Amino acid sequence: MDEKQIYNLIAKDSEEGLYQLIKLYKNYVWNIINKILQGRQQDIEECISDVFFTFWQKRHSINLESGNVKGLLACIARNTAINRYNKLKRQQCINYECENLIADDAIEILIDSIYQDEIVNLILKDLHEKDRNIFVKRHIFMESIGEIAEDMNLDERQVRNSLYQSKKKLKKTLVRRNKHENKFFSYNWRM
Repeated sequence: MDEKQIYNLIAKDSEEGLYQLIKLYKNYVWNIINKILQGRQQDIEECISDVFFTFWQKRHSINLESGNVKGLLACIARNTAINRYNKLKRQQCINYECENLIADDAIEILIDSIYQDEIVNLILKDLHEKDRNIFVKRHIFMESIGEIAEDMNLDERQVRNSLYQSKKKLKKTLVRRNKHENKFFSYNWRM
């Protein structure tokens, strides 16, 4: 079946014409698209489908006197592949930007945790080791008084007393530091 016969079948809205067109030009269209998309098999297959679908949609406006079916398919295939390539390129850029945003968020979280750790260490450095451990277990790890007492082999009353004394001591330390405007660090964080 030649090109003119296939076109006449397609012009009559015949599915047989489309089938013959695909059978005759599928490899030709594949070669054009593959040169642009360079082996991305799924994208190539989708583009091939898009090319023949586009041809089918425009079948009534095609004028064979000004060109041929093969040339029109080549033009549609090239444009479809270029559009797909540009879309894939944009998606890669967006994915890269998202990865950078995720990385930036992770860095900010890390900086915040380091900053908070330094503040906690500076505040808690005035406490005895046992009291510091109790305070951290209760207020950082959110353990219950019963869990802390069991873990450290203490009475619950001792844990409560330690927490009360630690808070009192920390309050005095914070008030003293605010009065002397030393803040938490020896250098000024204000910009």
